[in-house]
Amino acid sequence: MNRFSLTDHKEISVKYLSATLKDATNSYNFFWLLSILEHIQQGKGERVATEILFTKMVSQIWYPVNYFKLSFGRFDQLAKFVKTIKENSLHSDFQDETDRNKAFQLIHDVPGSFLAPWSSKESTPLYQFNENGDEIILDPEWLSFLKHNGEIIRGSIYLRNHPLSDIL
Repeated sequence: MNRFSLTDHKEISVKYLSATLKDATNSYNFFWLLSILEHIQQGKGERVATEILFTKMVSQIWYPVNYFKLSFGRFDQLAKFVKTIKENSLHSDFQDETDRNKAFQLIHDVPGSFLAPWSSKESTPLYQFNENGDEIILDPEWLSFLKHNGEIIRGSIYLRNHPLSDIL
């Protein structure tokens, strides 16, 4: 029996949300979802620029990586990117084209790769992209679900001993 319970929603399938966080080798899926939850908690609506969410991701991981030297694994691209930003901020003004390209690639890849479990189209995805691809538009049912269950999901992400798949 589980100590956690999620508010039930008939129109969405939470197994896809669980799949985004299962067996992750990079922290970006976790921090992407945490950024979406933060946006929802702030009551800012169903639309948000991917650049804003990416900025939230970097700000959430900055302190653990740079001050506590927390490692998210050797394959983790987000932590590597944060370390690169810190190094460049000490020595330059982040004008290196290679670093800018890495940032653009992360911003471009994360939102789409997060939706990979929904590619079967059996369920409504968490969000869709606007016509320019620079904003996500949260599905109304998912938005409601995340508003009601955000704290449980956030706790599950932080307490990896209780994987999200166990409570969904």
